[in-house]
Amino acid sequence: MIREEAISRMELIAKLEKIDRMYGSDFYWEVRKIVDKMQPVSSVGKTGRWIDVGEREPWYRCSECNEKVFGGYRHYCPNCGTKMQKKD
Repeated sequence: MIREEAISRMELIAKLEKIDRMYGSDFYWEVRKIVDKMQPVSSVGKTGRWIDVGEREPWYRCSECNEKVFGGYRHYCPNCGTKMQKKD
């Protein structure tokens, strides 16, 4: 599973420009078109919940990435970083 992470758009463009200067190809412009069309990442983080897997031991599954986690309540998913709601 690919994790969604925020990266700096300006830093990415600067690195692409460096590659363009080194290799002088159309690669920069093709990727730049894609980057310019991408939606900005929301500053509001995701909120998920732990789903009880129903096994004898305390296993839970993240509602956002489906990662199976052992143990008690955690505030964030260790796989995708989603902030978790408290269990009822």
